[in-house]
Amino acid sequence: MMTFEEFCQRVQNEAQDRYPDNGILLQKVKKNNDVELTGLVILNPQKETSMSPTIYLDGYYQEYMDARPFSSIMRDVLGIYERHKDTPGFNLDNIMVYENAAPRLRARMVSYELNRERLQDIPHVREGDFAIICHVDVKRDLNEGATVTVNGELLKQWNVSFDEVYERAQSNMAQEESYSFRSVEEILPDMGSTDGFGMPFLEEMKMYVLTNKEKSYGAIEILNPAVQDRIAEVYGNKYCVIPSSVHDLFILPYIGNYPHHSLEELENMIRMANQMQVPDDEILSDKAYMVDAEKHVFMRLEEALAKEQKEQMEKDRQQEEKRKAAVPKKEVKPRGPKL
Repeated sequence: MMTFEEFCQRVQNEAQDRYPDNGILLQKVKKNNDVELTGLVILNPQKETSMSPTIYLDGYYQEYMDARPFSSIMRDVLGIYERHKDTPGFNLDNIMVYENAAPRLRARMVSYELNRERLQDIPHVREGDFAIICHVDVKRDLNEGATVTVNGELLKQWNVSFDEVYERAQSNMAQEESYSFRSVEEILPDMGSTDGFGMPFLEEMKMYVLTNKEKSYGAIEILNPAVQDRIAEVYGNKYCVIPSSVHDLFILPYIGNYPHHSLEELENMIRMANQMQVPDDEILSDKAYMVDAEKHVFMRLEEALAKEQKEQMEKDRQQEEKRKAAVPKKEVKPRGPKL
C-alpha cells in the first residue's frame, strides 16, 4: 500500500502522462475548521480564461485504503477535469468591484473554536459558539460551487465595513428565500422511523431538516427571523436545534418539559455523529441549541434550560412568600400572673 504522499505523487504523475502539455499542481488548501486538504489542479494551457477545479485527494486516498482500485480513482479524477475544463472563468471585476460583488454576497455559519486560526484573517461576527463569515458566489449564475471568502484585503479593496457586507448578504438570502425546511420523512422516504436515534424520548417527535436550496452551508438559515417564524408554525415558539453539520440542522420539539437527562443523551448523540459520520471540515458543534421565535433568540439548550430552572425557582419562591403572607397570624393572648 502507498503512503498518502506516494499516492498523491502517483496521481500527479499519471495526470501529467495523460495531459503532457498541461501544468499539474499539488497544493495544500486550508478548509473550514482549519482542516488542511491536498488538492490536484490541472491547468488548461489552451484556455487561459477557463477555470481549473481543485480536486481534493484526501477522500480518494481513504477509498484506496479501503481497497478501491487505483485505476478507478484515476478515472474519477480525470473525469472531473474533463467535465470542467471548458467552464468559463469568472470576471475579476465581479469580485474586486463592490457594486458588482454585492448582489453575490452570501453568509455562512461556522464553528468559532474550530476556526480560531483561520478567523484571524477573516472578518466575522461572533454569534455564541459560532462565527458568521461572508463570501462571494462567483459562479452562482452557472450553478458552480466556486466562492471567494471575504477577507481583510477584499474589504480594503471595496472600502466598506464588514457590517455593511454582512447586512447585504442577509438581505440577498432573505430576498431569494434560500432556505429549505422539510420533514425527515419527506427527505428520506426510505428511512422510515428514526426510532428517536436510539433515545426513547425522541421516538414520538416529528423532526425536520433545515438547510438551503443548494444544500451547502445551510445552517446559517436558522439566524433568519423569517425562517424562525416559519418553523414556529410547526413547533410553536420554542424548539430545539441539532447541528448535524455546517450544511444542515435537525429541528425537533422543545425538550424543556422532558427529564433533564435527555439533554445529556442528545449531546452524546451529536458528539458520536461528529466523530463517526461528519467529515472534519463540516462539523459545526457538539452542543444542542434552542430557538425562541417570539423573541428571536438562538442559544445553547443547556443555557436555556438552566435559565428556565432559575426563573421557575424564583417564581416558586415568590409564590411561597405570598402564601406565607396570606396565612393569618395567630393572636397571642397575654398570660395572667400566676397565683
